[in-house]
Amino acid sequence: TVLRNTSVGTTSRFYFITNADGSWDAAKSQSFTTAANSYYEEYTVDMSGVAGWTGTLSQLRFDPPGTSGPTSVEVLDHADLKPGNGLTISAWVYPERTGGLTIVNKGGSNQDYILQLNSNSQLEFRMNDLTPAAVTGPMLPQGTWSMVTAVYDKASSMLKLYVNGILVASKSVTGGTVSYDGSSLFIGYASSTWVGLLDEVSFYAGSRTNAQVLDLWNGTGTPSPQPTVTATVTQTPTPTLTPTLTLTGPAPSATPTPTGDARWGDGGDNDLTVSSGVTFNISTQNTSPHSCSQGGDGVAYSVTSLGSTVAILSATPASGCLNEGDEVMLINLQGTSASSYSTGNYEFLRVAHNVTTSQVSFTTQKTRFYGSSFQSDAGVGTGAG
Repeated sequence: TVLRNTSVGTTSRFYFITNADGSWDAAKSQSFTTAANSYYEEYTVDMSGVAGWTGTLSQLRFDPPGTSGPTSVEVLDHADLKPGNGLTISAWVYPERTGGLTIVNKGGSNQDYILQLNSNSQLEFRMNDLTPAAVTGPMLPQGTWSMVTAVYDKASSMLKLYVNGILVASKSVTGGTVSYDGSSLFIGYASSTWVGLLDEVSFYAGSRTNAQVLDLWNGTGTPSPQPTVTATVTQTPTPTLTPTLTLTGPAPSATPTPTGDARWGDGGDNDLTVSSGVTFNISTQNTSPHSCSQGGDGVAYSVTSLGSTVAILSATPASGCLNEGDEVMLINLQGTSASSYSTGNYEFLRVAHNVTTSQVSFTTQKTRFYGSSFQSDAGVGTGAG
């Protein structure tokens, strides 16, 4: 297995190597020191002299049990790590803990760019010189490999996040010029270390397109180890026969609806009621006296960022308002203008998990666009849908 060092200068490195099955064995780790001015020099880790070694080198394991202090890979500062026209970071990740976990960080506390799982365990790409500084995506499953890709598209002023080749979140930004400092790039460490496995960490100058990110996903196989799947046999219950009910006598007649009945209810039957002159398009509260436990009444939320399977809301819903299995309508209420490409677009989706933050995940991918430009989700919000 060949590890590539992209630093310049003399520096010591220690790599924690996992067994092929993902288990950790301190006796089967290997350390080495780079040579001076070793720009793009290749290094081979030779495990032939390690007693008991029978596996193959694969991913790097970070913060393995029984070790002290954070583990990381450091790449010294270089002009190639500070592109002026956007950038792309991609990696296969296998988290083994929730909470803040760093994948790649350049700039230290200045955060020239950082790809991480934030304190809420959500995938996040941050560049502090931009406004807003971050785009947030979904939570990643523990104990499972996912390919994550972060893109800063300077030409279109967008931050984007992809999971397994699919765009899951994007955000329009301003600021353009990134003021890089002279800090190293770290893989697996910043203010918080990575706990788990990392593989195929890649950095590209310039922004990759949707098609190119999908090509990255299609061109790299899922790393091993894979979680062991145990099949569960579910017995099919024996059907119970229900006797057929035979009606005798005259056929029943339908009871006519009284003339005075209103077409819709007053909200107590969970129908949405909107009085004349009232709009609910940016309301995040229930209409009194109805609560979330009663299904709510006229509750709607402004979406500030939108991916294929996740939406970020402008506010966190009240407890119990959005739960797993709830059906929601995604709709653009922008109004009409020359650039209103998505006005009126709507579809119905199911909520994948109980919502306790401003993020809502869907069980299926959305099929339409809701942004302020053609076939895009850029610019969503109270002014765009």
